[in-house]
Amino acid sequence: MNILNIIKLFVKVDDFVKIHEKKSKLLINSKKCVTRTPELSDSEIITILVYFHESGSKNFKEYYKNNIKYCLRSYFPKAVSYTRFLELQTRVLGLMHSFLMSLIKNNAREYNYIDSTKIRVCHNKRIPNHKVFQGFAQRGKSTMGWFFGFKLHLIINDIGDIVDVVLTPGNKNDAKVVELMKSPLYGFLFGDKGYLSKKNEEIFAKKGVKYVTYKRKKMKDKRNDFYKYIGLKKRSVIETVNSILKEQLSLEHTRHRSIVGFFRHILSTLIAYQLREKKPKIKRDFPFLEKKEVLLLGN
Repeated sequence: MNILNIIKLFVKVDDFVKIHEKKSKLLINSKKCVTRTPELSDSEIITILVYFHESGSKNFKEYYKNNIKYCLRSYFPKAVSYTRFLELQTRVLGLMHSFLMSLIKNNAREYNYIDSTKIRVCHNKRIPNHKVFQGFAQRGKSTMGWFFGFKLHLIINDIGDIVDVVLTPGNKNDAKVVELMKSPLYGFLFGDKGYLSKKNEEIFAKKGVKYVTYKRKKMKDKRNDFYKYIGLKKRSVIETVNSILKEQLSLEHTRHRSIVGFFRHILSTLIAYQLREKKPKIKRDFPFLEKKEVLLLGN
């Protein structure tokens, strides 16, 4: 366990929490007296939740009891019991969302990529008996088959930073999700066939954004090879991001016991990824108005 990393994480979280508290006090003139000091501060709770994804642990209960309560006891002297911590984590859900939004604000660059990844909440055989996400999760279909759960839609830029994120039920049409994303974009937005939509192209054209997706087999593609080479052939960067979220940061698991815990897990995963210093990125070796471009477009 890297002590330096967890200290850096706490400093970043604590700086944001202090700024957020000052703004909240200005907006709400609360005269409510504090009768007791909190067991764990909001900064400590968020740090514990986010660092779980970088700790290498797959089970949060074991991580909390073995690492936080034992190995890092000197850094979290007021660490409460595991049961009590589950109660405390609910109070930082809104704060974590604000923190994530502050991290991804104004991250758009010239080349942006959109893709979705499925998040299963239970095995397909247990769908009829599943109750935790009843009324929220839906059956959907991905390239890997049918699943029951949600879809996480991400827009990232060419250096791997998250630009926007939307969570929808599993049966939501990908093309319609683009309308829900409000982050300002410019340049290009590349997606796969699932995001193909004439309406979206027109909406982004008005904003000065070139919306480029793969065409279906029987559709005529009037675009030149320049767009394909630059954007669509480099889409693997966002697939790599989805792979990191699932395999390294444990985005998806089927052991959730509450909706609040599920959203907390999603937020903490995205925060952990965005705070990483090294992210997958595209090498900027694109040919702009050079002799190489003539070779690409020579056909």
